[in-house]
Amino acid sequence: MMLPMSTSEPAPPQDCEHLVLVDGSAGIVSSEPSVQAQGQAQIQALTYSEAWPDHLIELAARLELNRVQTPDLIQWAVLALEQGLDAPALRRLAGCYAPEPLSDTLSWYQRSLQELDLCLPTADALLDAYTALLARRIVTGDDPVTGLKQITDLNYMRRDWDPLLIPLCDLQAAAELQRDALGNYTWLYSDFDRADLQSLILEECRLYLALQALNPPADLIRSSWCLSCGQRSLPLTRPIKQAWSRRLWRRLNGNPRPLESVCPSCQSLELLPLSSQAGRRRYLSSCGQYDQPGETQSSW
Repeated sequence: MMLPMSTSEPAPPQDCEHLVLVDGSAGIVSSEPSVQAQGQAQIQALTYSEAWPDHLIELAARLELNRVQTPDLIQWAVLALEQGLDAPALRRLAGCYAPEPLSDTLSWYQRSLQELDLCLPTADALLDAYTALLARRIVTGDDPVTGLKQITDLNYMRRDWDPLLIPLCDLQAAAELQRDALGNYTWLYSDFDRADLQSLILEECRLYLALQALNPPADLIRSSWCLSCGQRSLPLTRPIKQAWSRRLWRRLNGNPRPLESVCPSCQSLELLPLSSQAGRRRYLSSCGQYDQPGETQSSW
């Protein structure tokens, strides 16, 4: 479908909303009523495309991180045309040469988005979508070790860390420490097992994708699941009761008073931290997203 040539510089689209696609990726379309009929065919192309939406999200996220060159923009334009999208600026961008300045090709990229009635979400939403894209690629066959490094590096570059990525970052840190020295780094990542690193990465990506779809609270990873009352909450800490002789020995040696974590609802000590894979599987099972919380494999 050919869009009419614009005679003036198009205004940036307003009132944008998320479009959830059938292939599991996300696109962004304008919700302005005046462009709904014109953009319906474009939305249809987005819906039944497997490469275009992911490529748009990846390119926009890399632009946000200043990791894009002119060849990347040209490749995006060519792929968009192959997927059935069309606009004058898009064709102009696809015809650019790789040595052209980034500032020139970037202006054609931005104009292409306007002519296609596409607008981009906030920086955080873009990086969330790009992280989910990298996780899906790992689950579907990309190298887990390389993908984990990409995800954690992306999280470190963000202004505010994604709390759901804390277990993945801890796993990456434990793997790097294990590679450089001997020792067991379960204190950093409780499920760490060097011999099964790739399986751990795959399961972490599955758990991340499932949790992201639920939009859980920000304190999820810091909370625990009570095995007694079946509730999730931030655990309370209280001093551990000790014999008089033990307290005297502790004070003579200058050791701090030991604490224990308890459930704030039933005071139970049987807590499963959600920083562990088992804890997150139990939480997902309670939400109807995981059928067998005790298994190490998932069905996503």
